[in-house]
Amino acid sequence: MFSSLSESLFLQFVTQAVPDWFYKNKYPSVERIALVRQPTLFLSGRSDDLVPPSHMDRLHEVRQDEQLFNRLP
Repeated sequence: MFSSLSESLFLQFVTQAVPDWFYKNKYPSVERIALVRQPTLFLSGRSDDLVPPSHMDRLHEVRQDEQLFNRLP
């Protein structure tokens, strides 16, 4: 899961940030994960080339209560 569509595209494909208004679907995962109240399991592929591991790290930081975080090779 990426932290947001604009951040993911910026890191992977673009050299300059594209404004948020450009995206129809923004996928604000950081904002939404903060609203989750159930225990959450985070799995992160540390060798993932499409979604940087830093995105999962950021989601994990937002949800510091009742969670498991497993970093896979």
